[in-house]
Amino acid sequence: MKATETAGELAASAQACMEAYELEQGLKLYRRAVKLEPDNVEILDAYGEACLQAGKRDDARKALMHSVEIQPEGAASRYMYLGQLLEGADAIRSFERGVSILRAERAEAGQRSGSRGELQRLWVESTHALATGLCSAAEIYLTDACDEPDAEERCEALATEAVALVEGLREQTLAEPYVTLASLRLSQQRNDEAEPLLQKACDVVNNCEETALPPFDCRLSLSKMLMEVGKPEDALELLQMLRLEDDDSLELRYLLVFAASQAGDTELAAEEVVKAIAYAESDACPVEEREWLDQLKQIQSEIGEADMEG
Repeated sequence: MKATETAGELAASAQACMEAYELEQGLKLYRRAVKLEPDNVEILDAYGEACLQAGKRDDARKALMHSVEIQPEGAASRYMYLGQLLEGADAIRSFERGVSILRAERAEAGQRSGSRGELQRLWVESTHALATGLCSAAEIYLTDACDEPDAEERCEALATEAVALVEGLREQTLAEPYVTLASLRLSQQRNDEAEPLLQKACDVVNNCEETALPPFDCRLSLSKMLMEVGKPEDALELLQMLRLEDDDSLELRYLLVFAASQAGDTELAAEEVVKAIAYAESDACPVEEREWLDQLKQIQSEIGEADMEG
């Protein structure tokens, strides 16, 4: 690399490293870019996202906080990320600010002029962005802010609005609103209302192009909820697809065994639990994944007992 590289050139090289999963080198280049232009919002935002990708939450928070201090009216994504990185009232305020920006962007998209196809694309994109933001804001009331006095009411309003937004579109390609509202319904013990929402989420997943599939974590949550409403066969099918994307997750392997067992396929469950335990006890298994080992051994014991009774 030449000694006179600009901050923009360093940031571009850093992004290329991040896309190639050369995370440490990417972060190193981003730090050099930030040092050259410490108040460049575009570079700060990119660096913050890179830190998140690398699991450097504290560095991500600092970069994104500096970015919003410099330019409060910038990209909504900064506030949505900060909502995940901050706690309590600060997290709630950050999500609210992000959603407010997304609402304004959607309203602006509806006022633009241009070709019909381009306007439709912009409308769908802005609607998806707002719906996804509403889901992120709703999630905090299901988790960290669940003890807030009006947590359930706020979560209800955000999640139902997200569902209404995507239901108003001609094509259903976003599963998150249905998964989020289903999660709320399950927490309210309204399983009969959660089931059709989960079915809609499954329909979205099954009809999606591979490049447009919902995030991995969203589909993993969907599989758990499908088992909760007594649909282990659907959960098993989804988990088998997910394992093609990440064969290292012991949580996924455990859920796959559990779904197979719940679906009555004890042969598959027994086969998969043996493989999962062997992987968990191998050097290839990341240390943080091994917390699932005891649960895998427990379910293996339960499968063995069920076979003996059968």
